[in-house]
Amino acid sequence: MTVNIEWVGLACFRVWRDGGPVIVMDPFNPAELMEFGLFPGETSTLEQPDEKRLLDGNTVIVSSMTDIAHSCPKLVRDNPRVINALGLIEQNTTAEIDGSPVIPILGGEAPDRPEEFGESKPNAVYSVKVGDLWVTHLGDLGRALSAEELEPFVNHCDVLLALVSGPPLSIPFDNLDFLIDYLKPKWIVPMHYRLPPLDVTVFAPLSVFLDRHRDKPLLYTQSSTVRFPIETNLAQPMIVSLKPSSYEPLEAAN
Repeated sequence: MTVNIEWVGLACFRVWRDGGPVIVMDPFNPAELMEFGLFPGETSTLEQPDEKRLLDGNTVIVSSMTDIAHSCPKLVRDNPRVINALGLIEQNTTAEIDGSPVIPILGGEAPDRPEEFGESKPNAVYSVKVGDLWVTHLGDLGRALSAEELEPFVNHCDVLLALVSGPPLSIPFDNLDFLIDYLKPKWIVPMHYRLPPLDVTVFAPLSVFLDRHRDKPLLYTQSSTVRFPIETNLAQPMIVSLKPSSYEPLEAAN
């Protein structure tokens, strides 16, 4: 069964199986992030949440409802169902999508994040089965996760949507390497890194992560959307690099 993954930008993805519901993960609105200098000027096709720039989707999952860079359900049209992964943990409740459970793990922002980005807040990382594949989203994870904490994701992580921006805001690279080695995903899709117009100087570019994983096969798709599974005969997970669909100049969308 084919699973489609579109990288919208930052930590936002659209994920769906052929003929199945569309899941939007950690949507964001660049207009709300300009005060932090994340999207300077009129540079994104999602600049304003008007009709032509809204995302299609049936269900939204957010890593928390307290981070505007990871929780903007209004960017999805037609009042979709919203699942707060952190809320599932805090309220000790469950949720299903397309007959499969959403598996949340307590994460958290970096404990020593710069003051200009606000105090550290809790969040969640989560995994959901789409078609035959488990897709794991690292939310806005800024700290290490132990093997005990990661245990619910064992055998539930085929595609890892991985934050690769590094400290001081995101999970340190050594800890991310441990997470990858422990969960053994088949494919890794990098996200949440410095890429114009997302010109955040504290975010590392993708090259930093790739330099650490030269032993892994790399696929540059030159597209915002990819279809899984992707064949590979190597034991190492494949890194699949996508082009964000929302980073085009605003005038290009008109």
